[in-house]
Amino acid sequence: FSSSFSSEMKVVPGEGRHLPSIVALESSSYPDDEAATPEKIEFRLKHANPYFMVCEEEGVVVGFVNGTLTNEATLTHHSMSHHESDGSLLCIHSVVVAPNHRRKGVGSFILEAYVRHVKDLANVQAIELLCKQELRGFYEKVGFSFLGPSSV
Repeated sequence: FSSSFSSEMKVVPGEGRHLPSIVALESSSYPDDEAATPEKIEFRLKHANPYFMVCEEEGVVVGFVNGTLTNEATLTHHSMSHHESDGSLLCIHSVVVAPNHRRKGVGSFILEAYVRHVKDLANVQAIELLCKQELRGFYEKVGFSFLGPSSV
């Protein structure tokens, strides 16, 4: 799967070679208590790979989106802490864009490509994510609907 934003930018499946860049972006984009650990990111790359997409520009990681599946009906601490390969609810964990690429449409580009990709996967029946209030407009613009405050 590949999608192009510009001639140099493409969205591709996450691979082990992307791990150092992904970890650096994750840790610089989220507070310490919210950022996924390198171990969690590596787990998602290995075990939930169809749900891990990376945006590269000239071979450099400039963003990524990742998620895991659950059989639960909604997002909970438990549903977001593991991956059930036969699950039907996709829990998006991270939508990250490098600081020098923010506010240029790259986040929308990555997330729209991601959603198109996962909708083609047979078992995904719904996609949910958690976000800060100030990012709600961004996600709504890309097509997500506000379901209400989360207990997570």
